Amino acid sequence: MKDVTIAVLAALLGKLGASAAFYVPGAEPNSWAASETVRLNVNQFCQPAALNEQQKNLGETIVNSLYNIQMEKDKRCQVLCKPLTYSSEQSQAFIDVIKDEYYVQWVVDNLPVLYRDPTYLQQAGSFKVGFPVGEVDVDGKYLLYNHVRIIVSVNSDPHVEEDDGVPKWRIVAFEVVPTSIKHNFENEPMAGQELDSATCGKFVNIEKVSQGNYQYLSPEGNTTVLYTYNVQFVKSDVAWEERWDRVSSIKSANDQIHFSNNQSVGANECGLPLRGVEWWA
Repeated sequence: MKDVTIAVLAALLGKLGASAAFYVPGAEPNSWAASETVRLNVNQFCQPAALNEQQKNLGETIVNSLYNIQMEKDKRCQVLCKPLTYSSEQSQAFIDVIKDEYYVQWVVDNLPVLYRDPTYLQQAGSFKVGFPVGEVDVDGKYLLYNHVRIIVSVNSDPHVEEDDGVPKWRIVAFEVVPTSIKHNFENEPMAGQELDSATCGKFVNIEKVSQGNYQYLSPEGNTTVLYTYNVQFVKSDVAWEERWDRVSSIKSANDQIHFSNNQSVGANECGLPLRGVEWWA
């Protein structure tokens, strides 16, 4: 029996608005020069070398991550951590949260990650806070989103002249395009390695991955998963002061209730047990 704790978030979000859960009034904008590290905070999954709790949002612990993001440096098919092997019980735990439409929560520069739902044909309502863990295909099989394209929209800092004149950038949007890819590899890839894979292009998305290349979860045996990611920086005309407009306008079902899955599904090779993996539902 799962020990699932339900925190009623709807009342808080209804009174405060979506942005109030993250935004601190009076906060000064952060700026980064090219190649400077941009921290991506995540729910506990693969453990970074130095675990450092960054934020606690409405009872949820957010920590730093293995995702290596450097301002203005696009990356393709970076290996997050060495391949993980999940037992049938662990795979079933993933299947359960996919079935229940759990959402992953990430934060960059105090902005929650946004996900464009491909089922929406129009712009209105297409964005959601957080992104799904995976999906079920037409045959009823469950696939895991083990690759993400991280899209960071930036605008130039208008006050660089006051510093040393080095161009700096402010983050005005943060999106993720999740993808399921069954990576083929002979030698065990290491964290930070760029994977040479025909199925892991620079701007890969789910529509370009054939069904035979999906990373399926097996409830009947072990499943080996390799997590990878792309990073893409995009110039934007959105001012830093307006970056919360899109977030605060989102009204979606996954903003209603937060589920905390406290069931332990075993320790992974990156160091953290998948106990307490928490997603937005």
